[in-house]
Amino acid sequence: MRVALVGAAGLLVLLGQLYLPLPLLPQLELLPGAGPGAGTAVMTAFALPYAAGFILLGPLTDRVASRAVAIGSAVLVAVGCALAAAAPTLDWLLAARALQGLGAAPFTPAVMVLIATRVAPGGRLLATSSVISAGMASAVVAQVVAQVAAPWIGVRGLFAASAGAAVLVAVVVALSLTGSERARQGAAAPRAIVGAYAAVLQLLARPRLLLLLGAALCYLTVFVGLFAALQLAPPAGVGDDPGALLALRAAALPVLVTVPLLAGRLSKTAGRKRAAWALAVGAGAALALGVATAAGAVDGGGVVAGVAVALAVVALAVAVAAPATVTEVMAAAPEARGAANALYSAAIFGGASLATPFAAAAVALVGPGSAFAVVATVGGVIFAVAAGLVLAATRAP
Repeated sequence: MRVALVGAAGLLVLLGQLYLPLPLLPQLELLPGAGPGAGTAVMTAFALPYAAGFILLGPLTDRVASRAVAIGSAVLVAVGCALAAAAPTLDWLLAARALQGLGAAPFTPAVMVLIATRVAPGGRLLATSSVISAGMASAVVAQVVAQVAAPWIGVRGLFAASAGAAVLVAVVVALSLTGSERARQGAAAPRAIVGAYAAVLQLLARPRLLLLLGAALCYLTVFVGLFAALQLAPPAGVGDDPGALLALRAAALPVLVTVPLLAGRLSKTAGRKRAAWALAVGAGAALALGVATAAGAVDGGGVVAGVAVALAVVALAVAVAAPATVTEVMAAAPEARGAANALYSAAIFGGASLATPFAAAAVALVGPGSAFAVVATVGGVIFAVAAGLVLAATRAP
């Protein structure tokens, strides 16, 4: 389980950079050259290169030693964090964020290939669930850290601390994941690298894989979109209370920690069936949250408890569906695990890149008073569509 522990810790730091600025949007709009909408730009500047980087760099894990890819990923993120800490203007910060996103992209595919090649078959579901749950938990942990630490060390201090944490990830990977890789991950000849990218195009011709990737795109669009809406347009009774925001950001953590421990029991149900049921439950929770907040059915102290429960259920849905989906994706392409996982990661974290613009569009369309309810309601519909895609994949070739 060493691979899973190192991979989970690494994702908390590296992927956490995507979400770190979310509680800091008002401060980011005060940077030289910034203005309204700068916070969304800072989020997107990481997210788009991150999603694209899976396709550009992820397939290399089929031809280059995955441990080396993971180390290089952490080093690039460290450089990006250091540049972000020193950025004099918004434009420089956006460039640094783009480097962070591109650098972080190959870490997840590298860890998934290491799990597939170094972890015994009986432990792979637990390892995969742990890593994916850590990736989701990074959305919560990073926001909590930013909200708590920013008043003490500022935005620049947060990025500087993140640079040190990313260097530590590179060192831990280098020292703890020693040992030889499989022969196919030896020298990266140009022909082999071209073959890795050709495998991506070949996988996109498989209907079952496309349906699963379409479902994966929905997961973090909803999960992260709800957290973005909490920041941009919190429900009445939440926005003026930092303690309530902190509690809501942390509400999903117990679920994300618990789900990997249930991997053995969950594995007794077929992956696509497990994902579909989880998404159906998540859809119900999101729709109920949207209707309740739109109707004002929860207010005062009740809004915090109601939103917390709904966020926990949504987190449960994604924490169950995501590992089940990636297992199905990897099983559909055993000859090109790196390419398959690159596509899956691009899909699921491409959804994360859509989340903040999704919430911002809701604010622009209906105003901050109703935006959270709209995001929750539309999120429920998106989850329902994802469940349908997963079920359709069962019948696809």
